[in-house]
Amino acid sequence: MSRADREFHLLERLFRPIDNASLVLFRVAFGVMMIVEIAYEYFTGNLQHVWAGPAFHFSYFGFEWLPAWSPILMYVHFAFTAICAGFIAIGLWYRFAAFFFFLSYSYIFLIEQAAYQNHLYFFCLIGFLFVFLPLDRAASLDVHHGRCARSAEIATWTLWIVRFQIGLVYFFGGIAKLNFDWIHGEPLRIWMARRSDFAIIGPYVDEEWLVYFFVYGGLLFDLFVVPALLWRKSRPFAFAAVVFFNLTNAFLFKIGPFPWVMLLATLIFFEPDWPRRAAWKIDQFAGWIRGRVKMTYKGVIDASTPHGHLASHPGNISGRKRTRIVVGISLFVVVHLLLPTRAYLYPGDPGWTDEGHFFSWRMMLRDKVVTDAIILIHDPETGENIPVSLDQYMEPWQSRIMLRNPELVRQFAWRVAEDAREKGMDNPRVHARILVSMNGRRSSLLIDPAVNLAGEKRTIAAAKWILPWTEN
Repeated sequence: MSRADREFHLLERLFRPIDNASLVLFRVAFGVMMIVEIAYEYFTGNLQHVWAGPAFHFSYFGFEWLPAWSPILMYVHFAFTAICAGFIAIGLWYRFAAFFFFLSYSYIFLIEQAAYQNHLYFFCLIGFLFVFLPLDRAASLDVHHGRCARSAEIATWTLWIVRFQIGLVYFFGGIAKLNFDWIHGEPLRIWMARRSDFAIIGPYVDEEWLVYFFVYGGLLFDLFVVPALLWRKSRPFAFAAVVFFNLTNAFLFKIGPFPWVMLLATLIFFEPDWPRRAAWKIDQFAGWIRGRVKMTYKGVIDASTPHGHLASHPGNISGRKRTRIVVGISLFVVVHLLLPTRAYLYPGDPGWTDEGHFFSWRMMLRDKVVTDAIILIHDPETGENIPVSLDQYMEPWQSRIMLRNPELVRQFAWRVAEDAREKGMDNPRVHARILVSMNGRRSSLLIDPAVNLAGEKRTIAAAKWILPWTEN
């Protein structure tokens, strides 16, 4: 087969129609999960504590211009995001809902760098993909109202781009664990020692065999779970591992909603028609019950046969549109393969410097504790050194995270210097002396105390004022 024939064959496979049931179910589940997530942020007080309350927010590179809403508008913004998620779930004005959900949730994510969580980033990416995926062709009010054609089929590439995004989380999470500390049990050893009250395994959390079971089990799981899910024969065992792995993270390490999201998202690796076959079996069981108790049953999805179709595929895609789709897929794949690898281009450990740490799916790799910290404003005219009170600028949770992250300290130094200039100080200098312990080692200086952080500009290049991690 010639190269041209292989490329043509690949394109035909990308656009071959498949059952859309699993993707439609994922759309519904994602919308519901986002409503639950936003409700969780509201009822736990995180909305006020993290987004609406702080007077000072840390920004991401390139998004310094993004303004923070007032507290009232922040609550309205979250409510609007929840409404968009609800519209995604029920398939009402789906394309507009997906577009505005992506913008709205991305704003929530980008407005506070100190609140970075991998699952927030993941939600933004899924919202972005939904803008381009026609997932409203079944089980949606758009179909009911005639705004789009009903169909039980979708192009193969739509399923694989979602699988790709989910698989990246596991794969790069495994690659990141190939480091000295993880292989030798840290920081899991530290965290497990704190869970001696946990049911069943509590009495054994100090046992080395249990520590290394989770260390090597987590490493092998992340690296090989996606291939195991894709192979039909190993899929049941892989999914059992997914359930165990994510439930362990949820209950033992308490890392938020991410394990639940990944548990549900992993269902996308099953055969694309599995929800329809499941609905058919439920319909058959309901028919058996109906025949005995004279119940009525009406399914949301046509399940008259295990592979029943709502309608044929809506039509062929033109060559020009195919080209645009392939270019778009290629760009998305290349960007999200390269973005996590930048962490390895910076000198030093990304867990220590935080350079390249974000957007790289580096999870559960470090336990950073600030053992001593002071930030000073130096007045060159008087020679006076004035300690900065962090509580005057930010919430306690922000200061705890900031002192572990050099870039956030630099941002804060600029804000402090700006305030000092407004009060009449000429050319204020800001210095930080921060001692940090990572993964149980002795404390080391994180930032060069002699450097004027107010004079350091933000850049994607490695910061020379971050001191190397000297404790082996």
